Amino acid sequence: SVTVEANETATITATADSTASSSGGSAFGTGTSLAVNGVIATNLVLGDASALISNSNVTTTGDVTVAAVNESTIDATTKAVTETGNTGVGVTLAFNTMGWQAQNILFAAIDALLGTGIGDEDSCSVEALVTNTRLDVGGNLSVTADMTAQLNAEISNDSTSAASALINATGMAVSALLASNMVSTSTQAALDYTSTQGSVTVDGALTVASSDAAGIDATSSMKAISSTTNDGGASLLGSTLDKVLSKYECTSHSGTQTLSSGDMVKVASDHEAGGLVGAFYKYTGSDQTLDLGSVDYSGDDWERVSLEDVSPQFGNLTGSNSMGVGGQVVRNDVRSSSEASINNASIMLGGLLTVKSDEVSQISATIESVASSSGGSAFGGGSSLAVNATIATNLVLSQSSATITNSAISGGTLSGVDVEATNNAAIDATLNSSTSSSGGIAVGVTLAFNTIGWQAQNILFQAIDALVGTDIGDEQPSKVEAYIKDTTISVGQDITVSADNAVQLNATVSNAAESVASALFNTSSGASGFVLASNMVSAGAQAYISFSGITQGLVTAGGDVSVTATDDAGIYSNVKLVMSSEATSDGGAAVINNSKRAEESILRADYFSSDGEQTLNFGTLVALTQD
Repeated sequence: SVTVEANETATITATADSTASSSGGSAFGTGTSLAVNGVIATNLVLGDASALISNSNVTTTGDVTVAAVNESTIDATTKAVTETGNTGVGVTLAFNTMGWQAQNILFAAIDALLGTGIGDEDSCSVEALVTNTRLDVGGNLSVTADMTAQLNAEISNDSTSAASALINATGMAVSALLASNMVSTSTQAALDYTSTQGSVTVDGALTVASSDAAGIDATSSMKAISSTTNDGGASLLGSTLDKVLSKYECTSHSGTQTLSSGDMVKVASDHEAGGLVGAFYKYTGSDQTLDLGSVDYSGDDWERVSLEDVSPQFGNLTGSNSMGVGGQVVRNDVRSSSEASINNASIMLGGLLTVKSDEVSQISATIESVASSSGGSAFGGGSSLAVNATIATNLVLSQSSATITNSAISGGTLSGVDVEATNNAAIDATLNSSTSSSGGIAVGVTLAFNTIGWQAQNILFQAIDALVGTDIGDEQPSKVEAYIKDTTISVGQDITVSADNAVQLNATVSNAAESVASALFNTSSGASGFVLASNMVSAGAQAYISFSGITQGLVTAGGDVSVTATDDAGIYSNVKLVMSSEATSDGGAAVINNSKRAEESILRADYFSSDGEQTLNFGTLVALTQD
């Protein structure tokens, strides 16, 4: 037997994790606290595999195997967190490529931001070739090329500003994320003769097969969250009242005690008779003597107490400026091809001749964008602005072909011919954008472009195409071809030629902009949202047996002759846009009602959200605390 193998394995596992934190300022809003965080991450893979027999004469009683395998992987995680009590700015740039030449950061950023094609494509390739070689094989002849290229990217950029003072505090959070994930591959398996028709004798099966699986699995998250509080010290009241709780009369370890209505007891950590350990309970029954170690504090004569949570909240007392601004641009791009072919060969067969090409190019992309701002004041002063802009582009270009050309095939009773090509390109894209402002303006803008079978173009042209319905973009269908051309055939079994195209695009886009403002008077709010989404698929399938010369070709089969082409390309799209604006100027009625409802809910609650891990049953009530 003869074996020629080539194996390429390229792997990158990378993690970039950056945190910037700033704490400063004063209780009266003076001083400056600034946190700035910048991350640039680049991961690149270039790799080829080639197995070749060329210009030779091979004779063997065993098998001949020519196999090439290329397995390339990038696992990249990029995380940036920026936290401050005043102004926070976080910027993340992430570029992950397979099959693209290196370029400088500026050009990479332009490519990702505008969708241009400055970078040079240099596909990760795999080839299994037999060229201009006479073959006499007593066993099986196998020529196979297999490509697996997988890019996994997790990218996040979070900026948070939490400004708090008695008066004059301001806050701003800015978050920007630019990500580009690109994969380019090519796969070829071939039996080829460039001049004189080659002689191939195979007593067993002859297989020429190409398989290309290129994929991107990308998750990106951008958050810009700003909250400004100027409450004149109300936020300190809760912690002060907690100190009052420390003046409880006794604990569950205090043995037998005489209690009056209003007395407080703290439940010890080892108490098992009932009640939440570590919590405070107020006795509401008549005067009596009780063994505190055996009392069920969840009973009717006891009330759970947390003064912090029942204290009224009046919001900001002075104008509190807050701004949360976020922008995210993500580009995912997969380009791949698979080709299996026999050309200009004279073949004597003992078994089945198979020429097969499988193409699977897929993108799975999840994008989350959040911009939030909380500010304003109870008297309508101050400003709160949340702005969120997201641009997402997902592109797949793919080709698959299985062909026999300019050849002559003959065989015995067990011989047959199977030419098969498939293309299963797919995009599964989800984009969720949320913009919220408490006390001001919320603006959310989302652009989403998903294409299979269309060449890349810049964002401006994509937007015009989607908005006006023009045809600026260049179509490059994701095709699948299976054919036998100018080849005489005489075999004892079936002849099958099939092309199956099943490219699918699944896209979900959601953009929600919400503004809620409430004050004693002079309240205003506004929310605006915009979505531009484009989903396009161009695909085709072709299968045939043909002869181009004047002389009619001869195809003879002892079984069935089947030629089929199937094109099941499809798009599923779901787009949702929600805008909501609410302004309330009620002279303080809402504050009073909210405080009253909060107190009532807390008195009924079995647990607070601050109680940690607890076992819940159906109907158990949990009150949300301020933390």
